[in-house]
Amino acid sequence: MAVLVTLATPSGVLEYTSYLFALSESIVLAHSVYKGELKERLVNYTWKTIILVAVLLIIAAIVEAAFIGRR
Repeated sequence: MAVLVTLATPSGVLEYTSYLFALSESIVLAHSVYKGELKERLVNYTWKTIILVAVLLIIAAIVEAAFIGRR
């Protein structure tokens, strides 16, 4: 029930989306370690995912602050 309440807000959707990106990237990184392709993955893709997650969380924080400031 608490997840549904969180997903009802725009900041909740942005946060859960960023958590999903981070989780999927960690799974892919673990697979890259297993395959021996970690350095290639880090150089080509992981840094982009980290930036995307950071931007989504910053936007979520701004939206949440705006909603709190309205009250």
